[in-house]
Amino acid sequence: MSNKLIEESPSKALIAFSLPLILGNVFQQLYNMMDSIIVGNYVGPDALAAVGASSTLTMLFVALATGGSIGASIVISQLFGAGQYGRMKTAVNTAVVSFLALSLLLTAIGLMFHRQLLVLLGTPETVIGDAALYLRIYFYGFVFLFMFNAFNAVFNALGDSKKPLVFLFICSVMNIGLNMLFVIKYNMGVGGVAWATFISQGVSVLLSLPVLVHKLNGLVAQEKPSLFDGGLLLKICRVAGPSTLQQSVVSIGLICLQSVVNSFGPSAMAGYTAAGRIDSITILPMATMGNAISTFTAQNMGAKRYDRIPKGYVAAIKMVIIIGIAVAALLYVFGGTLVGLFVADNLENAEVIAVGSQYLRITSAFYFIFGMMCTHTGVLRGAGDMSGFLAITVFNFSFRVIMAFTLVRALGMSAMAWSNAIGWTIGLATGFFRFRSGKWKSKSLV
Repeated sequence: MSNKLIEESPSKALIAFSLPLILGNVFQQLYNMMDSIIVGNYVGPDALAAVGASSTLTMLFVALATGGSIGASIVISQLFGAGQYGRMKTAVNTAVVSFLALSLLLTAIGLMFHRQLLVLLGTPETVIGDAALYLRIYFYGFVFLFMFNAFNAVFNALGDSKKPLVFLFICSVMNIGLNMLFVIKYNMGVGGVAWATFISQGVSVLLSLPVLVHKLNGLVAQEKPSLFDGGLLLKICRVAGPSTLQQSVVSIGLICLQSVVNSFGPSAMAGYTAAGRIDSITILPMATMGNAISTFTAQNMGAKRYDRIPKGYVAAIKMVIIIGIAVAALLYVFGGTLVGLFVADNLENAEVIAVGSQYLRITSAFYFIFGMMCTHTGVLRGAGDMSGFLAITVFNFSFRVIMAFTLVRALGMSAMAWSNAIGWTIGLATGFFRFRSGKWKSKSLV
């Protein structure tokens, strides 16, 4: 099997690999945004606030799925780049078995404690009932969420970003269709949104499994793979641990930020939720470039093509700066219009639109900094330099939370946006100095 990430020019390989990743992630976030648009327009602002409060908590649990998939992806990428197909298949098996066990454990925890967590967040009484319902149904499908992440991670680790795009497209279209059916036609409210996510992710997992098995069977291995390997699990955990901690820091930071937003009431919560949905899509090209350079770095580390990594780094930096500036310009002009899609156009929702559009216009001005930060985290993570990778996130979110609480009295809700800018700048500086030190070059896992 040809391996374009270690054979073609770095810029060409990154563009070809990252474009399907970007589109796939856009599809994934699109159905999340459609959840909010449908709920906000056909159920009401309180229901939209409930989805926002629920999403903040689900991200804490999704952090474990994402962190684990990152760990598996880096190990699999390095083994694939090194041509060790037998060990690579064993790593895939080990990751899937471990993910399955962890997802069942987290399902039980989530079902037992989801309402208590909402109470701790200070979720308003008008919102907490719907938020609890959404979370309960969401946790029923947690196994699908984990397998969905695991299978996509394996495809991407092998340099195949096109097949996950197909499955994400199917998942997105099905989710949007089911949302319209459950919420608009059958008036199922927030519960209908959660069931739509459950069903669409389940179908995508069932479709992607045989395709992944076929792809792996096409790689001829000299040694017979095992179902489970403790040594490879430790290697996966070496990356997954810091990655999960990184994702957890992100989620905990967002929970802290959500508690600040909650203090402004349901209208501010709804505006912040709408802006967050838009923001989660518009930052995707920069964040996805970080994932692409991570896989690029991991495969070239495994192949011992160290000279290619700085070239890929420079190419990625150029791309995220261009994309970040272009997206910021679009949001500055159309931010308010996009937020207005989430709620009915009337005087009662004027505050919702004002809060959301202000957040987007300030935050988007610093997207290019966010993109450069993601590039540095991607290179360090792909190389296996997890201490440097984790330091970026810890500094980023620590300053974001501190500055949000510090500035909120003086700036009100706009403090949320300015705290992003400060945190991203600190994170970028941390990553730049770590990359320039060159310590990542000695961190290979294979």
